[in-house]
Amino acid sequence: MLKGSKFRRDPIKIFLRIYAVWALAFIRECRCTCSKPEIINLSPQGFSLGIGHTFKTFSTPSVLVCMDLCISYPMCRSIDLNRENGECRLQVKSSVTNPGLLVPTLNIVHMDKENFPKALLDNICQTLSCDNMTMCKSSTGCVPVLEGKTCGSPPRVPNAKASPAGPFPVGYTHNYTCLVNYTPRHESFTTCQENGKWTNAVFECLHQQCISLGLTVVGKSWCYFFSDLLLSYDMAKAHCNNRGMELTMIESESEWKSLLKHIGDKLYWLGGYAHNTGGTLEWFWYNHQKIGPFQPWSPGQPDSIYETYLETNAGGWNNIGPSSKRSLMCEKTF
Repeated sequence: MLKGSKFRRDPIKIFLRIYAVWALAFIRECRCTCSKPEIINLSPQGFSLGIGHTFKTFSTPSVLVCMDLCISYPMCRSIDLNRENGECRLQVKSSVTNPGLLVPTLNIVHMDKENFPKALLDNICQTLSCDNMTMCKSSTGCVPVLEGKTCGSPPRVPNAKASPAGPFPVGYTHNYTCLVNYTPRHESFTTCQENGKWTNAVFECLHQQCISLGLTVVGKSWCYFFSDLLLSYDMAKAHCNNRGMELTMIESESEWKSLLKHIGDKLYWLGGYAHNTGGTLEWFWYNHQKIGPFQPWSPGQPDSIYETYLETNAGGWNNIGPSSKRSLMCEKTF
């Protein structure tokens, strides 16, 4: 009876002991990693290294997961986490060693690896001394996941010095510089990512004269003057010429998309005209250059062979007569 009773209680005791050991281990680990880092890593908020130093991006809303992956990549020196859209960026630079790189950025949590909680850093990856082209995995050690991966030449930036010829390894960062008489705007870096693509080059080089004249800079390299003054086509062209400028020519989709952000649905003159050849309109710019294949006409336009001039209208182009009155938009190129 006693032996049977003792036998029946032993499995329960064994289970309780195992559970107690597991619970203590979990509580001890959770005390270090479950809550405190989430609180610690909410500061500093609203700062980042931008996108020019990112070598890997992945989805997670968790600071812990983002930091943990950074730890597994020796190349990673810091993280930028957008908790709102759940995007984690692993960076090749740290604001501890490069404080000038930190810039105000909405909804971003930045954390340098030097400031990660000790409980996260205290693992096997910190003792293996893996090189930058590897990823540390606790079960297999240093795995060369980045080795052999490259990017071609960095993207070209208008009015910046020529980019060097590729290929370049993952983690390589290119720093753009502007040509003489051009002023830099936005971050000047782009980095080769593990997917073989460069980070988006947001750098711009703006002509100093464009800025000094108080013109509106649009997109990468276009300078404009806008006025609500309503003029005929000939008067608008004369006003632009008096300012040392010309009526606007749209020569690419990127220029048009950049311009739309400034003009909206407003009606402006464009520097185009048409020849009526046997009932068909053939379109040219004011310099007699034939308008290329990119022609973003508004729906139903052009609608009359007798209206041989161009305006912006409802997010597209419309043909009108030269005596119509439209707002002034002048363009200057350098």
